Amino acid sequence: MDYLYKNGYKTIDIGEFYRWYKGEIEYYGKTLMIAFDDGNYEDYYLVYPIIKKYNFKATSFIIGSRINKTTSLYNKNIKNYIGLDIINKLRKEYPNFDFQSHSYNMHSKINETTKILLMDNKDIEKDFEMNNQFNFSSLAYPFGANNKLIRNILFKNKNYSVAFSYGNNKYASRKCDIYSIPRIEISGEDNLKYLKKWLI
Repeated sequence: MDYLYKNGYKTIDIGEFYRWYKGEIEYYGKTLMIAFDDGNYEDYYLVYPIIKKYNFKATSFIIGSRINKTTSLYNKNIKNYIGLDIINKLRKEYPNFDFQSHSYNMHSKINETTKILLMDNKDIEKDFEMNNQFNFSSLAYPFGANNKLIRNILFKNKNYSVAFSYGNNKYASRKCDIYSIPRIEISGEDNLKYLKKWLI
């Protein structure tokens, strides 16, 4: 994040990305989106202070069924997730740190196949509808898994304006399907050289 800040990179949110995709606004170089998957509470306790320090924008894609009313105190030895209290707090205090959908309860695999690819239409529709309670307007597919049928179901929901895939490491463009925007994976194990490769 320090490298991005010192080198003049601009971060945009999903609403701004959508406007760019529709041709309503232009960005010229050094513009990117920052996103984190799963809604782990580290996003709040560890990531959020850094995002705020640099006045950046970022999105945490959250699994709806794992959202509790309150967020547990941080313990590096225990895996936990962001609660509704933090979601509501940051939406008021620092809306630049956004929360969006990572499905309600489809983030798992069955015999190495992503669950969403094995579900019938009605169950997928119900999952998307369950997340409507959190006022999400975009989605990152679980493990990036999607197909034309799933994209059509999402389109019919009307609450989602854009959806993101995963794992294909491609730049987003206006030629991409708005319900299957590619992302570039940068993990905590990657070094700065790897990040610079994609930025350049």
